[in-house]
Amino acid sequence: MAGERGGPAPKLDRLVKLALVSDVHANLEALLATLDDIAGQAVDRIVCLGDIIGYNANPAECIALVRRPDCLCVAGNHDRAVAGAITTETFSTTAARAAAFDAPAAQGRRPRVPSRPAAHR
Repeated sequence: MAGERGGPAPKLDRLVKLALVSDVHANLEALLATLDDIAGQAVDRIVCLGDIIGYNANPAECIALVRRPDCLCVAGNHDRAVAGAITTETFSTTAARAAAFDAPAAQGRRPRVPSRPAAHR
């Protein structure tokens, strides 16, 4: 089989075993259980396909867990909203509130818990 540029295809020394994780949404318990299971699988790399934060109560802890040398992350829409790369105008009210809650944690600050729900816009 020819390679991309017309030459012979490169030979691989070995297969690379990946663990794919996505849509954690700040669910620390689920992420810990998943990482524990992955630890027993002898994977070469963890790839997080986005949405580390959003909806649940532990955004800072989940961010810290995926900031490890063997984990490659791409940003999901919730991650991008908290980083200011996109707006939350197309998010549901709940998702927009979660992004507002998670923003301080993503910046290393403690999130402020709202005393009452924000009005639906």
